Amino acid sequence: MQFLDYEVDLVQRQVSKAGQPLKLSSLNFELLRYFLAHPGKIITRDELMQHVWVGKVVSDATVYKQVKRLKNELQDETASAELIQTIHGQGFMLALDANQMAETTAVTATKKPSSLFYLIPLLVVILVLILYQVLQLKQDNQNLNQAVQNLAILYQPEINESSNDQQAIARSLHAQLLLSDGLYSKIEDAESQPEFKSKSARLRQTLGYENLLHVQVITHQHGLKAHVVLQRGAALLPDEIFEAKDVLDLTSQVAKWTTKQLNTDWPTEEQHGFTTSAMAFEHYLQGMHMAIENNHEAAIAAFEKAAEQDPTFNAVHYQLGVHYRLIGQVKKAYAALEKVDLTTASGRFKFLVYNARASIHYRLGEINQAIDAYGLAIATARSLHDQQLMISPLVNQAFMFTDTGQADAARKNLEEALLYTNKDRQHTVMGSIYSALSSLYQNNLGDLSRALQYAESSYQSFLTAGNQRYAHVALSKWAEALLQHAHYEAAYAKLQQVLDYSETVNETVNSLFALKSKLYIDQLYGRFTEAQNELTVFATKLNTIENANLNHWLLVSQIRQALIQQDFSLAQQLLTEFKTRLPLLETTDWAINYHVLHSEWLLFNGQAEQWTASVTSLAEEMPASIERQWVIARLQHALGQNKLATSLLNQAINQAKTEQRHDLLVKLLNTQLEQLLAANPADPLIAQRLKQLEALNPPPFPHLLNLARHQHQQGDTAAASKTLKQLQANANQWWNPSHQKLLNQWSVPKSASVLKATGEYNVFKTDTIHFKGTLIVHGIRPRSE
Repeated sequence: MQFLDYEVDLVQRQVSKAGQPLKLSSLNFELLRYFLAHPGKIITRDELMQHVWVGKVVSDATVYKQVKRLKNELQDETASAELIQTIHGQGFMLALDANQMAETTAVTATKKPSSLFYLIPLLVVILVLILYQVLQLKQDNQNLNQAVQNLAILYQPEINESSNDQQAIARSLHAQLLLSDGLYSKIEDAESQPEFKSKSARLRQTLGYENLLHVQVITHQHGLKAHVVLQRGAALLPDEIFEAKDVLDLTSQVAKWTTKQLNTDWPTEEQHGFTTSAMAFEHYLQGMHMAIENNHEAAIAAFEKAAEQDPTFNAVHYQLGVHYRLIGQVKKAYAALEKVDLTTASGRFKFLVYNARASIHYRLGEINQAIDAYGLAIATARSLHDQQLMISPLVNQAFMFTDTGQADAARKNLEEALLYTNKDRQHTVMGSIYSALSSLYQNNLGDLSRALQYAESSYQSFLTAGNQRYAHVALSKWAEALLQHAHYEAAYAKLQQVLDYSETVNETVNSLFALKSKLYIDQLYGRFTEAQNELTVFATKLNTIENANLNHWLLVSQIRQALIQQDFSLAQQLLTEFKTRLPLLETTDWAINYHVLHSEWLLFNGQAEQWTASVTSLAEEMPASIERQWVIARLQHALGQNKLATSLLNQAINQAKTEQRHDLLVKLLNTQLEQLLAANPADPLIAQRLKQLEALNPPPFPHLLNLARHQHQQGDTAAASKTLKQLQANANQWWNPSHQKLLNQWSVPKSASVLKATGEYNVFKTDTIHFKGTLIVHGIRPRSE
């Protein structure tokens, strides 16, 4: 970024003034970065201690001296004194306001990636190095004999010597991260060498894919061993890599560089989380091999054996947590992670455990605990001064914040994550950030248009990165945003695409989130048999995994289906179960959904005194929302309070329009039309609401039924009959004998006087059972998963 005549590269951690590089210490760079993140704001000593010294207690004098050193290192006493001002008794301030920063700040193209990117050489050598190359390499440096001799190659993809298809390598590998702190420091030292120049364009041409490689090098009493795998992402290689003629030459070039990083005085204290039991260690290595092969059950079996040999083997408990989660056994994953002792663990291992625990808490429905665990992961990454590590927990925590309505906290997380991200290269990271932004605008900021834009950007970013799994997760979220925007057909097509892909790769969780939305649309369009079949599939698949959110969605879908089928006894039983869960649920959406469904059941089965009591209790028990206005309006209408009901619905309709919640708006408009047509057929608001509804392209039922009622009441029986025939052709199982009876009656032209004389004019005042319950039963408040 640029300000005044300074230029700061946050990724390379470099600063220049008027084009001349400046040398800033690591601490001063963090200090400057924090000031730049808060221009024009007075920053207290406590804030600096928390965010720059990462909680370390330092004296006031130390802080003031460090700020003075920063000014000196910026090499402009006059300008810098004006730039970073000391506010006596309060703290410090970067003397740039937000507008000035907006005008002068720009993203600069990075010339070098962060140090994490330079792990590629280490990983490629271990992944594709064949045995004879290892033997050859150890001759290059006699001091490496012992280290190379004990190097365990855990995975060697079969590579034809004549093959130059690097994509085959990428597809053959699996993602995992465990990075030795000692190795990381060595890579950081190599970072300043000229060979680490950025050549991303040539990388794409040479390798044909984007990678981010990670390594685990274990210093163990049984020898130096290594486990490495590949993860999709962005990456850069040393210059000499691009001179390679083919795959084996590429491997050789990387191997030579790698040997320079290893030496005989490897820090033996870097054994955090490992074992003194040779048998336990061998089971651990076997489990890691099975993990690379995506054989999670075999990996778990090997890890369990390792844990039996050494119950204090922390790395094994972590891997058990990871793999139990991958097969959906979340409670076992939680139990395994709780056995990890982080007292003496390295910072990076702590980071992994905190991240994994956060994911488990979320799947158990413990959102606040997930937020706290991600907070620990962020703090750990910050203490390691590793911006790349911080991105993932920042984004994931932002998702949790959107679920709990903490929009400002979510926005702050995403803004910080963007500071550390190279938009041109890290497409997977950008896909995650775009997805979180979509959730933020959809769930908290009431801007569905922006939510749709970010959802599409997320999908496209994952496609660009070649990450099909994440692309289909993003596609499911995109469909959810389309659904809220009442683009039902487009959402349905994308959900089917997600389900087809999930079937081919045997992916359960994302397929179930897509299935619950597809089920909802099938219910909207009267495809009840198909919805029931989907509900059966949903329940069957859910039995194979543990996911609290999906369990709640199954219950919501079952209640909705029971109400549609008018099985009110079953609906009551399910509602009772739902109510018992509410105290344990940490987001208001579930309470809103419960009260919507319970009120629907009351309208079918309750009496006037129950409706009155419900109106009173809803004001206290149901969270403030558009849905609450809607539910109370229906109950007031049932009690004969038509004017009050109309007023409440008008407010709800206006708010839904403002928030662009068009799916809910469709239901509100249909509800008001039903009430007005029954209470005041001459109300001019009816025509206005019908026009608004038509513009939203709603499902045929009950829209066409309300339109036919209006046409009939206006004396245009022929048009009403035609509209009912259109409804008959498109309403599927919403069409019932009472509708057929109306069609038969209206197919014979009658004058308005005859209609009034026969009572058909007011037929809907006495026969409302077909409209009561078919609208609100779909009023489920969607959540971004």
